[in-house]
Amino acid sequence: MLAPLDIAVILAWLGLSVAAGLWFARRASGSAEDFFAAGRSLPWWVVGTSMVATTFAADTPLAVSGWVATHGIAENWVWWTFGLTGMVSVFLFAPLWRRSGVLTDAELVELRYGPGTGRWLRSFKAIWFGVFYNGVVLAWVIKAMVKIGATLLGVNAETPARELWPALAVLGDLSLATILVGAMFVFTVIYTAASGLWGVVVTDLMQFVLAIGTSVVLALVAWQAVGGLPGLQEGFSEHGFDWSSTVALIPTEGGFDGAAAGLAVLLGLLWWSGTNSDGSGYLAQRLFAAKDERHAVWAYLWFTIAHLVLRPWPWILVGLAGMAMLGPVEDAETYYPRMMIALLPAGALGLMVASFLAAFMSTVDTHLNWGASLIVNDVWHPLARRWEWPAHEVRASRISVVLLAGVGAVASFAIADIGTAWKLALSVTAGIGAVYMARWLWWRINAWSEISTMASAAVLTLVFSVLAARHPDLVEGGAWPWLDAVPAGWLSFPFSAGLTVLFSVPLALIVTLLTPPVDPATLATFAARVRPGGPGWPAHLRGPSLPVLRLLAAISSAVVCIYGALLGTGWVLLGELWWGLPALALALGCAPLTGILLRQHTAEVLREG
Repeated sequence: MLAPLDIAVILAWLGLSVAAGLWFARRASGSAEDFFAAGRSLPWWVVGTSMVATTFAADTPLAVSGWVATHGIAENWVWWTFGLTGMVSVFLFAPLWRRSGVLTDAELVELRYGPGTGRWLRSFKAIWFGVFYNGVVLAWVIKAMVKIGATLLGVNAETPARELWPALAVLGDLSLATILVGAMFVFTVIYTAASGLWGVVVTDLMQFVLAIGTSVVLALVAWQAVGGLPGLQEGFSEHGFDWSSTVALIPTEGGFDGAAAGLAVLLGLLWWSGTNSDGSGYLAQRLFAAKDERHAVWAYLWFTIAHLVLRPWPWILVGLAGMAMLGPVEDAETYYPRMMIALLPAGALGLMVASFLAAFMSTVDTHLNWGASLIVNDVWHPLARRWEWPAHEVRASRISVVLLAGVGAVASFAIADIGTAWKLALSVTAGIGAVYMARWLWWRINAWSEISTMASAAVLTLVFSVLAARHPDLVEGGAWPWLDAVPAGWLSFPFSAGLTVLFSVPLALIVTLLTPPVDPATLATFAARVRPGGPGWPAHLRGPSLPVLRLLAAISSAVVCIYGALLGTGWVLLGELWWGLPALALALGCAPLTGILLRQHTAEVLREG
């Protein structure tokens, strides 16, 4: 339970965060560009750190430690594959996003495909990602914070607050944790609506320092409390956990639907076909705010390193220590907050809870700001121009933040499992990343390419979900006997998402070739602004091309650095020195080459810009 000192620390952090956000309200009041892109004036270290902080939400340590307990460390390849997309974006897409000069990734759709279908798709994507997708993300972030709050308060997350305090009967069946998280949510909405991206990035910087520091401290305390590596292994044996399968970083479980096959699907299909494969979404919004293309490149590099090298292992170690110390629990995603309560003294626990509040607020403010930018820039603003409504951009932006917050709050009541929600978000966009990457690299891609991929991914996700839920009944009832030949695992993530990619990407290619190409004038406008390179563009539209072999060498070297550091650190921590030390040595050896190639690359990018 929280002591008075903990509560004082938490309240102080809340006050500081809100004050810091509101301090920048005036800077965000000039225009939509000020509100959503901070006047395009941010240096790379601010942009990259803000991206890191945004992807560390209250749900992240819970989901990661929960996966470790239920599926083993290797389950984290669901997000570790981002190292591949991250490095491709560093060298290919980050400078193009900044050079495009758009305010949202949906706006790029009309710039790339032109009016007509492109304008319709722009509005549809703004609503789909700005409202529905963002609503799901906000929902699972809120649900994670409710789980943390209930664990810290020592109450059931579903117990109505009126049963604890009759005076709260006016709030109906809402739980105490839900009420408290709702209050913090309101604080976040206030400063996000007031200060736009300025407030978001400033609070992100504060959150990054606090969250990284406290997660490392908790991991060190947990490691010492459990007795190091021997204590972990002893605790696993005592509670009946399988040590070797849990700590395997590269899964070896066989079968067509086993863990090894799942990793092959992730590395072979999903890393390049997911929705953020070209750095789109809220990541692109940060790149729009960078000073120039070079700052965008360095920002994405710093983000990728911090995202995959600095953050995972403290969460994983706490999850392992929780299994060894606490044994089986009803909800594996609560290992992390349970260890906080068990190990941290008063004051330190309050600081740790404050870091979770910071993580919660940094993700909420980002998705509110990004979602509002899509609604205002790509739905409301075009209508305002058409019907000659007064612009009032900043006022409309603030209203959109509040409305989107309401959508996320309502949707949070439908989320039960955070990890499952993550996988659903990845499944429903499977395949679209291939089209996103191709629209920068091949002139022939058109709006119908994106439409067909989005539609097929959404339909197939629904079909696989129904089949997975009813597989035993359908097989036993004899309704669909052919299902008996399909491994049950293929109907669930990541196999279902892989099958979606194998269907949706060829469909997109067929649709592309059967539909008219983009108007030449639209292509010329896009190429003049973005200056894409490569053989996928006609010579008269092609920008200065970087040497292909050097580009591949740079990306490959950077990928080896990232994964050598990620896996090497894990192997060393888990006692696998024969694997860990060579992996770390390989990462260190590739670092100078990566640095040289990156400096050459950024120099050419700036010259082209």
